[in-house]
Amino acid sequence: MKLKKHISTLTAIAALGCIMAVTPAIADGHKTGGEKFKQADTNGDGMLSKAEMKVQQEKRLEKMFSNADVNNDGNLSKEELRAHREKKKEHKAKKT
Repeated sequence: MKLKKHISTLTAIAALGCIMAVTPAIADGHKTGGEKFKQADTNGDGMLSKAEMKVQQEKRLEKMFSNADVNNDGNLSKEELRAHREKKKEHKAKKT
């Protein structure tokens, strides 16, 4: 049951991360943000639909999951999740 909670948490983090990654860069006019937006805007209408955001969320979740699943068994153990969290904390600390 706790694994389902962790996967739900990872899904929510991935969705938020996707929105956070695209939105500020677009607002600030960064070239990469504009490129990310264009990639996410698959129908080219200049807006992101829920379906387009869901695709981006799934891509981000897949990347996050595969990075955390170090033994490539298609499952995340408590240890893998803990190690992934620590790795993210270390990476974030190096940025600041």
